[in-house]
Amino acid sequence: MRLARLHEESGQSLILGTFSVLALLLVTAFSIDVGLATGQKANLQNAVDAAALAGASALPGQPDVALQRAQQMLEDNGITSTDSVTLQVLSTATSNDTLRAYAQRELQAQFASVAGINSISVSVDASARIGSAVGLDRFIPFAILDDSLTGLVSGGALTLVYNANDPVSGNSLAIAFPGNSGASDFRASISNGSSNEFCAASDPYPGCPTVLQSEPGNMVGPTRQGFDDLVQNTVASCDTYNEVFQPLPDDPARTGLNPACNPFPPFNVTGSKRVAILPVIQQLCSGRCDLPIVRFSLFFVQGVQCNGGSCQVDGLYASDMSGVRGGRFGAYDPLSAFNSVKLIE
Repeated sequence: MRLARLHEESGQSLILGTFSVLALLLVTAFSIDVGLATGQKANLQNAVDAAALAGASALPGQPDVALQRAQQMLEDNGITSTDSVTLQVLSTATSNDTLRAYAQRELQAQFASVAGINSISVSVDASARIGSAVGLDRFIPFAILDDSLTGLVSGGALTLVYNANDPVSGNSLAIAFPGNSGASDFRASISNGSSNEFCAASDPYPGCPTVLQSEPGNMVGPTRQGFDDLVQNTVASCDTYNEVFQPLPDDPARTGLNPACNPFPPFNVTGSKRVAILPVIQQLCSGRCDLPIVRFSLFFVQGVQCNGGSCQVDGLYASDMSGVRGGRFGAYDPLSAFNSVKLIE
């Protein structure tokens, strides 16, 4: 009887051991396939991220081109006809400002098929949106009247007219930066720009002020000196509009800041001083007043002339430029100084 029980217990142990080994093999097999699927999913995610960004760069004006670019980027990153792909142009903050890319791939199970699992499905998606910088620092202490920019295209002539005796007769106002006072501070602010960030009133961020204050003092002298500083301290290779603003290599229909002449992050070219960010306002005023910011524009300084109590700063207008990182990201505005594309999910 004792011998029979030993045979019975030995048989049970053998069965249990066999099941344990099989379970371990199944878990191992499934883990290997899951690991392979995880790697494939990461590759797919990189592909759809790149596709969304590439496509959104053509928005909002060229939705068909956006879809073509996204499709090409998917193919360049290993997406094949056997994968299920969906590309869509959507409207998020403004019309046709977002591109969504979705991809699904069926993977043949390598080891889990022993458990009846023949395939593993992985799917990913990404959305990228084009938007404009609605919050910036490093803008100069001159606000330009919005009406003065009506009808201008990038490269169009623009003159800042500042009259210290009759501010509403011009098209721009001197601005008092927080903590600054006197002529020397004003001149330095033209050269260096604001160290504080401000935002457009239409797209505010918590903690980001949206209202500037005018400077009612006579700033004719420091205006001439400050703009002369910008012209004189610019290197010869960045002293024309066409040297600073150039067609984008991957999209000649659009313009960006030449990295070799880009004074803004991440390039910070110190020898390119003629490129100035201007805050845009709705109306002029006499004396000290609050000025809500409409947006930010770009101005390429060509020269300054001052007589008596007024100055004229000649230059060229620019907008909708690529090539600047940072700043607060808002709804796309073709009249804004800078635009960029970002993943939003």
